Order: sequence, then C-alpha cells, then structure tokens
Amino acid sequence: MKMVRRMIAGIAALAFAFLGWWVALDNPQPVEVRLVGFDLPPLGLGLVLLIAFAAGALAGMAAGLPSLLRLKGTVRRLRRALAEAERP
Repeated sequence: MKMVRRMIAGIAALAFAFLGWWVALDNPQPVEVRLVGFDLPPLGLGLVLLIAFAAGALAGMAAGLPSLLRLKGTVRRLRRALAEAERP
C-alpha cells in the first residue's frame, strides 16, 4: 500500500510540475512586480504566478505546522498512556 501511495504521489508531482511548466511557457509576457515598496525586475507572468503559488503553499504549511506538532504530541502521550494501561 505504501508503494502505491508513493507512486500516486510521484505521478501527481510530475503532473503538477508539467502544469507549472506549461503555465510558464504560455504566459511569457513580462510583468513588473512591486513587493513591499521594492520594484522587482520584470519576470514572465507564468513565473510570477508559480512563485506566488509556491509562496502561498509554504505559508499554508507553516500556518498548519503548530497544530500538527500539537497533535503529534497528543498521539505520543496517548500511546504512552495506552502502553502503561496494557501492562499487567
């Protein structure tokens, strides 16, 4: 089952990489981006979209990290309590 999940994840990663490459190639128009008052050099629209998407994904993962760590701690504590309760 683990192998199937890895294969599906690999295929999905390749599909997303292909989609990103396709978007970048279909949108080569240069755009100027101003970020927090700083002018960035002109980049292709597709590249700007991919960067914005990646930044949003990273921000979302960072926002979910504290709750994930808290839940992992809870699972660890409950497993320890279960192991102690099963001891004779």
